Amino acid sequence: MKIGAGIKINFERLIGLVYPRTCVLSHVPLPAENKLWVCDEAIEDRIRIESPYCRRCGLMYAGEILSEFECPNCVKLEFAFEEARAAYIAKGSVRELIHKFKYEQQLWLKNILGLWIEEATHLVEDWGQIDGLIPIPLHPARKRERGFNQSEVLAQTLAEKSGKPILKAINRVKYTNSQVTMNRAERLTNLRKAFALNNKFELRGGYYALIDDVFTTGATAHECSRLLKKAGARKVLVLTVARG
Repeated sequence: MKIGAGIKINFERLIGLVYPRTCVLSHVPLPAENKLWVCDEAIEDRIRIESPYCRRCGLMYAGEILSEFECPNCVKLEFAFEEARAAYIAKGSVRELIHKFKYEQQLWLKNILGLWIEEATHLVEDWGQIDGLIPIPLHPARKRERGFNQSEVLAQTLAEKSGKPILKAINRVKYTNSQVTMNRAERLTNLRKAFALNNKFELRGGYYALIDDVFTTGATAHECSRLLKKAGARKVLVLTVARG
């Protein structure tokens, strides 16, 4: 073991004695080696997305559906991306962890959320062909308010695991209202002219993964995908931790 590594381990153990590591949800003590900050019991309610699910938006359905299908919502709508995939349903502990990460600045939760977004890649048949990860951008003012862009942090975590490059190919140029209570039509109106391409990147012919925390109506993903397609992108995947 390198001396530096040994010092780091001993320092972490010492900190653990003074400030015991506890689960952010249940507050029960955790072993020092738990880097996720969550105990298994606290996330037992999570619902993993499994087949059958809509081939376009990734919405999971109950029952027996043997062939590939599109949900009624996707049949009626036009999306600029080819498919959206998420690891879990945005309910219960999954939703709470994302909220703590995003709004309470609990950045250490990037470990478990990064693990979960990596799980979502297992639902993408041609993941190996992805040319780059593009985080959904925040407006500079919103990023200053929050202190970070959750999508960038998730993209960085996934990049470290996958070796895929991060391309900040889209900028947010319009400060918009919070979309939490908006329906899809309202979100599309809210997002009009909110994004612009970063012309430093050559995107023509590429296959890109848009990275975000939650996929809800698909309005943001659609707008960003539309810009990527306008720049010549061949294919766009939307990859998130959870599906709303």
